[in-house]
Amino acid sequence: MKSPKNKFLILDLEEMKIFAQNLMKIVTFPIVIQLFGDLGVGKTQFTKYCAQALGIKETINSPSFIKMNRYSFAKNSFFTHLDGYHLEEKMAKSFVDYFDDDLIIIEWPQPFVKIFANTTLLKIYFEHHNEKQRKISIDASEKIYQKIFNIFDV
Repeated sequence: MKSPKNKFLILDLEEMKIFAQNLMKIVTFPIVIQLFGDLGVGKTQFTKYCAQALGIKETINSPSFIKMNRYSFAKNSFFTHLDGYHLEEKMAKSFVDYFDDDLIIIEWPQPFVKIFANTTLLKIYFEHHNEKQRKISIDASEKIYQKIFNIFDV
């Protein structure tokens, strides 16, 4: 993995898995992770790797049509996976009962932006670099960013 400042190059799925595993080790719960990027760029795959790192054994699928999946991990901890694709902001508020969960990962988070304005956020932007590689940009507090930066060999 290579990085200039806040952009990282993920060479393949194995590196994405390692990044997700390491990220789950360093984040402090509760946290909201917002994933941005085009269709097919790896947002759901990244989410699957995060869930695996937390010990979740269930199959992680994109919540595209049902908009939300919820999983338990550790003792009394919950992971909520949301999809804001084609969701209006007023509908996003209907998920408020789950906003206290330990980990929330949102694909297509635009309808949720105002809702989580005062929350600990980690924003990850995925871009296609080529067929296998992805560029990842990170927007986070300096404290979180420094921990993430240390994950990468720079």
